[in-house]
Amino acid sequence: MLKTTLCAATAAFLVMADTAKADSYILVSCYRGPWNEVIWDKANPNFVQSLIDAGYNTTEATSIADYICRDPRLVDNPIALAKEVRAAVRAAPRG
Repeated sequence: MLKTTLCAATAAFLVMADTAKADSYILVSCYRGPWNEVIWDKANPNFVQSLIDAGYNTTEATSIADYICRDPRLVDNPIALAKEVRAAVRAAPRG
């Protein structure tokens, strides 16, 4: 399931992920800035927190979120973004 919400200078996506908690959702929220290029892109705190709530420790959650938000292939591409988040969650062991 993918729900999308776009806000000024922020991209936010709610992704249902296969996590330790069957009903977990990960809020993918990245600060994008006004550029098409990846310049100041970074994970918003609610993205990191949703990964922590899904079972990752702070270091793992920050690493995953930063990787997702800094990937230029995912800018303005919500389908690829959701797929990449799901792949990262499946591949990364939890805390």
